Amino acid sequence: MIPLDDVLTTVTTWCGDLHITSELPDDGREWVDVGALARPEPARQSVAAMLAADANGDRGVAGAFHGLYLAHAVAGPLAAAAIGLHAVWAFDGGPVYARVHPDGRWFDAVAIVGARTRCSGDAGLTTSDDVLAAAAAGLIVFLDPIFTQIATFTRYGLPGMWGHVADQIHHRALATGREPTDAWAAAARLTDHLAARVPLRTRPRLHSGTTSMVNGTCCLLYRTHTDPAGCDTGHCSVCPRLDRSAPLRNSKVGRSEPGISEQVQPEGAAP
Repeated sequence: MIPLDDVLTTVTTWCGDLHITSELPDDGREWVDVGALARPEPARQSVAAMLAADANGDRGVAGAFHGLYLAHAVAGPLAAAAIGLHAVWAFDGGPVYARVHPDGRWFDAVAIVGARTRCSGDAGLTTSDDVLAAAAAGLIVFLDPIFTQIATFTRYGLPGMWGHVADQIHHRALATGREPTDAWAAAARLTDHLAARVPLRTRPRLHSGTTSMVNGTCCLLYRTHTDPAGCDTGHCSVCPRLDRSAPLRNSKVGRSEPGISEQVQPEGAAP
């Protein structure tokens, strides 16, 4: 068994933009109890904070950003461990905290308190695919009740949130140092395990002949900009909505296009 701290150190190196630890540091920053978002009141408060900050009052964006930020902090690192180290950690040993960045509601650190690792070869994890299946099962148990609560307070559906998870799984897989074709295939198998149990409708893709990916799900960042065509951040460089031969187009709620997931629902619709 690989010690948890060794796994987290390696995954932190791969992630680059996210520090992962097994202890909650007293650093004076705002930390969110991620698991608590599965309860109505913490979820409502988190959505309210997002509406007042990054989402600029747009409930659809608030839902999309919750899906993206949680996928970035929770799903991506676990996928990297499963694909790059054939190891997973369980979320039932203690709370999971995420540190809020001072410039927005996204997360730049995660504390997985009381977790334990399981590796390929351990009981029940005979093959590398068993590890991927265990990673998918852990993500579903942890994230699905959170996504369900967030969906009740926003106009963003569960398929979009799980689409962000699929994007982050593939993104982190490519950062593990494995041969890109193998890493992508492993990410696809992990995503297959998710898709068998959750409403996952879109997936990322690779540019033909390259290791550069295009997300399957748009985070709706463009809707926070007065001029959507001017929305050009690093994340937008892999956005499925971005027509690389023309300016970014605004769209109507509910419109669907091939390869694009804007999982926005009318108020009160079932997620």
